[in-house]
Amino acid sequence: MPVFSTNQALRASVVAGNDRRFGERVDLLFLKGGVADPDRENREIVAVLRAGKGDEKPFSGESRSKEWKTPLHAEGGALFVDRDSYPDLVLAPGDRVRAKDRAGAPFFTVRSVDTRSRVRLIAHLGDA
Repeated sequence: MPVFSTNQALRASVVAGNDRRFGERVDLLFLKGGVADPDRENREIVAVLRAGKGDEKPFSGESRSKEWKTPLHAEGGALFVDRDSYPDLVLAPGDRVRAKDRAGAPFFTVRSVDTRSRVRLIAHLGDA
């Protein structure tokens, strides 16, 4: 078992091991106003992608005038990007992610981005 001189070295080793085991190739398609962003070049990275089954759940309720029902897709997903491996990466809501290693190479849309972690850039995803 390796001995680490700092917590940062230990953390980097754990993240790298996690990415080797669970990471997958994804294409990042950078958009601005729904079209390709000329200031950011699309790229392929390896990151941990966690996504739900993609099925819809019925959601219903009542209002004063009538009952209502709508399909609600609430599963979503998240992309966990190693900041040490991609320090210059900037994701924004509206960008798209393509899971290249999954059957059918599904697309996801970035709904929000959490930049508070020192270790990971976390993009919350929805269906594209």
